[in-house]
Amino acid sequence: MTASAHVAKRSSKDLGQAGSGYVLSLQLDGSEEVAQGRRSVTLSPGDFTVYDAFRPFLAEVTADFRCLNVQISSKAVGLTDEEMRSLVAKRIGSTSGLAPIVGTLLAHASDTLAMSARTQPRASIDAARHTVTLIGDLLRGHLEASGDGPHARRAPAVDVDRVIELMVARLGEWGVSAEQIATDAHISLRQLHRLFHSRGESFGKTLRRLRLERAAADLRSSELVGVTVADIGARWGFASPAHFSQTFRRHLGLGPMEFRRLNAVDHR
Repeated sequence: MTASAHVAKRSSKDLGQAGSGYVLSLQLDGSEEVAQGRRSVTLSPGDFTVYDAFRPFLAEVTADFRCLNVQISSKAVGLTDEEMRSLVAKRIGSTSGLAPIVGTLLAHASDTLAMSARTQPRASIDAARHTVTLIGDLLRGHLEASGDGPHARRAPAVDVDRVIELMVARLGEWGVSAEQIATDAHISLRQLHRLFHSRGESFGKTLRRLRLERAAADLRSSELVGVTVADIGARWGFASPAHFSQTFRRHLGLGPMEFRRLNAVDHR
């Protein structure tokens, strides 16, 4: 579908006979804002969304708009109607899960399948079936990653202690993010932040505390007296000696060298 800038509104009186018909929309060029029910989503090239063609919706597109729409049914992609409804007007990002693969495949399949069907009908039908299966995998993967759908509720529960174990395994990596830890824990970023909110300490504060605790333990250790303060800071993921010193002083009240000296005196 190619169009100039416009706003399309489909109201309940325009729908005719009631039913259900889901459309998977792949944004190819430009941008589009789709609103359905109480949700709205803005799409950039490579992004997907789902909308129900039998329910009112509003779409606003830019001048360079181009998209690919695929009509699908919940049964064909192996999802329930409840799961399909939970995907309506949700953004599936261009780099999320199977999105890059499915996006590339659909962009080419729209032209090649129609042509190959004339000379290779059976192979083309098989390819179309595989494409529908991949679409189902894309949607199912988004449900699992979002933490909102029924698939996510069947996933094993992850508690804060398990997440902290994963954080400790990455403490030596500078720049480790909440997104990386959520991926390691097989939960959504939203779920991760909920876990820390229930604990009363944010992800960032927990990460900093863990690093400072382990750095302080190393500075106390008589076995590591030959290891420089800078190396200890780097070992626990601090970006530079200055960053380590400033953070240590701000949260423990004295610099790491002074902390080491005082603790060395305490052990004599």
